[in-house]
Parts: sequence; structure tokens; C-alpha cells
Amino acid sequence: MFAFVKPNIAQRKWVEIVLLCFLCLTLVAIWFHTGKLFGGGEEGLPFYNLDNTFKLNFYALRDSEAGFPNLETVSRSTFFAALKLFYDLGIPGVFLQAGTFFIFLFTGAVASYLLLHTLILEDKNSLKGKFQTAPLIGSLFYIFNPYSMTQVWGRGLYTQFFPFAFFPLFLLCVVLTLKRKNLFYVLFGLVTSFIFAGSFGNLSYLLSFWLLVSLYFLFYFIGNKDKKIKNTTLIVFFLILAAFILLHIWWLSYSLININQLISNRSTSMEHNLGTLIGISRVTPFSTVIRLLHTFLLKNKIYGENYTQPLFVLISWFIPVVALFSIQKFRRLQSFKFYLFLFLITLFIVLGSNPPLGMIFVWLFKNIAFLQAFRNPYEKIGILLTIAYTPFFAIGLVVFSEYLSKIVRKILPLKTYVISAVILFMLFGIYALPMWTGKFAGGNVFNPWIKVPDYYKDANNWVNERVSTHRILHLPLNPGDGIRYIWPDIYQGSDINEFLFDAHSISRNVAFNKIYYNVLLERFDILQKNAYGPDPDISNSEFKGRTFAEEMAKLNVKYIILHKDIDTYFIHTWSSDDTKIFLENQAGIRRVSEFGNLEIYEVDLPSSLNIIYTEGVESSSIALTPVDYRVTVLEAKTPYYLNLLMPYSNSWQVKIGKDVLGRGSPLFSYANSWKIDRSGNYEIEVRYLPQQYIYKGLIVSLISIPLMIGLFIIIQRRVFQNG
Repeated sequence: MFAFVKPNIAQRKWVEIVLLCFLCLTLVAIWFHTGKLFGGGEEGLPFYNLDNTFKLNFYALRDSEAGFPNLETVSRSTFFAALKLFYDLGIPGVFLQAGTFFIFLFTGAVASYLLLHTLILEDKNSLKGKFQTAPLIGSLFYIFNPYSMTQVWGRGLYTQFFPFAFFPLFLLCVVLTLKRKNLFYVLFGLVTSFIFAGSFGNLSYLLSFWLLVSLYFLFYFIGNKDKKIKNTTLIVFFLILAAFILLHIWWLSYSLININQLISNRSTSMEHNLGTLIGISRVTPFSTVIRLLHTFLLKNKIYGENYTQPLFVLISWFIPVVALFSIQKFRRLQSFKFYLFLFLITLFIVLGSNPPLGMIFVWLFKNIAFLQAFRNPYEKIGILLTIAYTPFFAIGLVVFSEYLSKIVRKILPLKTYVISAVILFMLFGIYALPMWTGKFAGGNVFNPWIKVPDYYKDANNWVNERVSTHRILHLPLNPGDGIRYIWPDIYQGSDINEFLFDAHSISRNVAFNKIYYNVLLERFDILQKNAYGPDPDISNSEFKGRTFAEEMAKLNVKYIILHKDIDTYFIHTWSSDDTKIFLENQAGIRRVSEFGNLEIYEVDLPSSLNIIYTEGVESSSIALTPVDYRVTVLEAKTPYYLNLLMPYSNSWQVKIGKDVLGRGSPLFSYANSWKIDRSGNYEIEVRYLPQQYIYKGLIVSLISIPLMIGLFIIIQRRVFQNG
């Protein structure tokens, strides 16, 4: 006879972690079972070509739209660099994307599970017995709660994916370090942060991260009366802060020198930000936020009619009601005050200008500059609200189920675990059904699962054989930055030509390229005044040419791709047929090839024209990177001009030997030109200086890793092991 042996806590923990792993694998398998890429929205198709994605993220100037400052995605470079290693080995992007989604899901789920296991079951006043299920319940809640479904996975933003996984993981490392007096937990978290640096791409997420970490340290410091423990806590905090700065100096330094440009180019004045805050607050009232919902998604019925029906409304109210039932038991635990204050602070910020404390937040918003990063607070700090909510729901469900069991016992004798299972099924099965069907992003309205037609690869290969540093323009001209492709899998989201083609693409309207792009829009009579920020004065633009081909030459455009698979009505532009007629009537432009729904036209350019070239002297040039060029000048005898068809900026450095030239002059209203008076044969180096912050910062960060490991080992021995 075999006897059933009840597993101990440690055995149960590993069994439940395996179950979470299986659950995450199942979800990812359901999402990617068709072998299609996940894309659309604001992110495009980053996994279509990871070589391009790494290049677009790593350099200080984004290698598209004639170049513009890469202000928010540089921090993702380490993550995409790691993925690129596997991509270069021949692993398809769709497998790497599926693996990435699994990493995000599983890391967030397991970190949440271990956090609750540590803070609930390992507390000196631990909740045992029936509360052993709380960590598993909490991790399921973290995956399937409405905020995660709609604002993390539903938005499809990697700026949300990264913190979803990393924030609870790092908090876990901090908790374990302080509780078990072992610095290697937080050392693991810090090294992981180097890869997960995409968690901090936006200032609001960086502030949210340090709010989470600092608040835990504060409550741990206050909660311990022992002076040695207090001193150790302070040492660990400042050690983490210093290590974090060193590990992330490569993108922090670059971001800091560009913060003014980020603000000015996005027209983010206080009045503008306040208007955004008030407008967004209207769709995130207390009754919605407390259920982790978003009014916009409900009103627009992204997931269908059901979510406005009484049954689904009732299910959504289980979240705050169940959480309230946790208070009596949860308050016995040391972590209660931390989670309560984290919940209240994030709720206060998330509600924005809404009552009851909206007037106070608006006053703070006006008078504390960095708070303007939270002009869309529900999106920017909502992750912390879900982290704070998790233990309340996990503990509350056990208490609430026991309470219901006692009430209905005489009518319907139900075990506590049965009631818990029913509630979990309603919330995480019925309400979170889009997570199980793969329709969490776009719901019944948009399709996020994409297979790019093969003729795009054929066209890309054809262009690659014929261009080096020349650019390509995509038509019909897009007056905005969103696009809709009429493919078998309809794509809708931000323009994705920078992912589809290796050559430098010009295809959308962004705040930084208006100085020349508005001229093109005006030529096609589709200029939308002050769209995507204020318009520059182009009345006397030097970019304007007598012919369209002349303007293409000023942009270094060698080929024009005419797309016949774009929903031109959706983006309010010329039809493909009208655009084709236009091209056929342009001097200096001829049709040279066709692939599927793509027609390729060639622009007759002067043989000397390139991304960087000289006027008045013979030379050759090479583009080492999008921000680093070398020009070899041959037998210069008279003054000549060096022209760089990249965005005009005083950040470009031109160096001949040890001599550095002064600031150049605007060329064609958007580019750069330097007059050089030096004879002979020599080489010119041209580089974009902000990239040096990234290069040098990376060296510092990489060197700091082994040094940090050594320092942590020393401190571990002297501070913790020796008391």
C-alpha cells in the first residue's frame, strides 16, 4: 500500500514553480502557435530583423528618417544585443520573440510568487495552513489581472514588458538580501538589470523603480530598532545606488545630456502636460482604477460587448472586495505597512486629477518638475499598483472564500478551496479569456499576429545589392507615423519600414524631421498643420527643389519603394495608382523593378553624392556606423565643402589629425556643411559626440561588473558574516 505523503513547504514551493513554468509555456504556445510575429501598436515589428532592431536602438541617432535623436530606446540595447547573438546563429525571430515573452511572463510570475512566499510564509508571524496557497494565487493574479491584460500585454509596449518582469524580481532580491543577510541576491538583481535596462527607458519608469526600492528600504530601516541593522541597511542601500549608477552609466549619461532636447522637441511644456494629465484622468476614475481597468478599453469595446455586461462588471468588482478581506490577517505581517503605503502612494498618483485628492496632485504636478513624467500616470506607474495589490488579493481570497463557505454552508456545503477555485476561474479564466486566446492585444478590433509577405524580403535583398549608404523613400507618402497594411494578416500600428528594409528608410512623420518632411508633404498637398508638434517655417526652405528628383538628391535617396498594399484611405494620403502616375511623370526617376505589391523606382543621382561627400575636391568616404564616418581627401589644393546629410547639430565633430573644426553650417535646411581650407592628402573623421557617452559608458559599466562582484564579496564577509 502506498500512503500519500503531504509535501512540506519547500517541496510544495518547487511543485508550484513548475506549475507556473508550465502555465507560462502554455500561454506562449497558444499565442505563437501559428508561427507569426507579435507586432503593431507603437512598437512595430522589432523581431522581424533583430540586426536592424539592435542598430536602431543602440546608436544615439536612429538610423531612419534621415536620422533623429534616439532618446528612449538606447537602454534596450543590451537586451537586443543578447538576442542578436542567437539571431545571428540562425534562430528565427519568431522563436526568439516567443522565448522573450516566456522570460517576461515567467520572471514576473515567479518573482511575485517568491516575494509572497518570503513575506507571508517565512515571516515571524507567518500565515500558515490554509494561506500556503496565497503565493500561487498572488502570482496568478499578477499574470492575469485586468491591468496586466490591458495595459501590459494589451498595449504591446516593451516599456511595460520589461518592468513587468524586472520590478518584482529586483524587489525580491532586495528582500532576500536584507532578510537572509546575503548580498549575492541583490548582486544578481543588479547584473540582471544590465540586461533588463529597457525597464528604465522612460524617466517615469526609472522614478517608479526607485520609489519601489526606496520605500522598502525605508520601512525595513524604520521597522528595525537594532542600530547595527539600521547601519547595515543604509550601507546596502547606498551600495545598490552606486552600483546601479555605474552599471547604467552608459545610457544614463547619454539621457541626461539630451533631456532638454527631449523636452523641447516634444513640446512638453507644463501647460501641455497638465492638459494631458487632466484629459487622461477622465478615463481613469477611482471606480475604474480600483478594479485595475481602463475606461477607454471598455467604452471602445476592444474585447467585445461582454465587458460592459452586468456579469463581467460584477466579476471585476471581486478584485477590490476580495482585497479588503485581507486586512485583518495581513496586518499581522511585517510587510503589511510597506505594501499598504505602496498601494496608497501609487493609487494617489494613478488617479491623477481625480477626486478625492486630485487637487493636491495637480498642485504637486505644477510645482515639482519630475512629476510631469507622470502625465499619463495609470500607464507609467500602474505596474507598482499591481505589485502592491497582489498580496492583498492573495490573502484576501483565502479569507473571503472561508467567509462565503460559512454563509452558504447550510444551503450548499462547499469547501473553501472550491469557492476560491470558482472565483479564480471567473477572474482568470472568463474575465481574462483574451489572455488564453491570444487576443489580449487588439481584442476583436486589431490583429497583432503578423506574417510579413515574402516579397518584402525579395525587395530588401534587391536593394541591398545596389545601395551602400544611400537611402530609400517609401510612397505613398505617410502624413503621420501610423500605417495599415492590407496583408493576409492585416498590420496596423506604427510605420515599420525601418524594420523591413536594411537600407536607411524615410517613410513617416516624426517631430524631428519636419524641416524637410513637411516640404515633401506640401508637394503632395497632404500637410496637416501642427500634427505631431509645432511646424517649422519652411517658406524659405533650402530643401525645396524645382523637381521632386532634386529633393530626393538632397536626401540621398537612391530608390523609391511604391507600396500597393497600404490602406491609403486609413492614413489619408494619395492612392497607390495616383502616386504611380506622379512618379512616372517625374524627370530623373524611372521604374526599375517589381516584387509582389512593391514597385521600385530609381533616382538618377550624381556619382559623387553620398551620405557624406565633398564639393570641390576628389574624395572617398565610408560610413563605419550611422554616427561615425571617414573621408579620404585626395590632392586638395583649394578650399572645398564637406557635406553630411544627417540632421544639423553642433554635436557633430569634424577632426583632421589633431585639429577639430568648428561648428558647421546648415545645408538644405536640415543637414550639415563645413568649409575646409587645407591642402594635400589626408583623412577626415566625422563623429556624433553623444555616441561617445554610450561607448565610454559601456566600458565603465562592463569594467564595473567584476569590480562590483569583488567588492560585494568583501562587504559580504566583513559586514554580514562578521556581524
